[in-house]
Amino acid sequence: WVGKDVKIDEKVRIIGPVAIGDGSVIERGCTVGKNTVLGENTYLEKNSTIKGSVIFPDSTIKASSCLKDCIVDSRCCVEKGSFIEKGAILGSSVQLGPFSRVKSKRSIYNSVVILPDSIVDSDYPIVT
Repeated sequence: WVGKDVKIDEKVRIIGPVAIGDGSVIERGCTVGKNTVLGENTYLEKNSTIKGSVIFPDSTIKASSCLKDCIVDSRCCVEKGSFIEKGAILGSSVQLGPFSRVKSKRSIYNSVVILPDSIVDSDYPIVT
């Protein structure tokens, strides 16, 4: 299923079933795999791979990132070359630094900024 005003480069691989929300952009070389949901205004930069994941609206996945079986809440930015493993959850407005890795079944709470080249192997609680 593809919403309105979606831009998909001709060199994108889509393996259904998938749902792509209105206004989303998928650049060249991306793969959107089975059982993926992309919310409205999701932006996938070149050579990114998303499989079995749910990406909420207004999130950006930068170039050459890989997300597998995870949840990314709204207004997140996953910087280039990052990898999010199975069962991981990013809260809203999370900024995941370039070349970072979120290990399986880990949670990052809302509005947390993860530095570049980080390995997230524990949950990041709410900072007050």
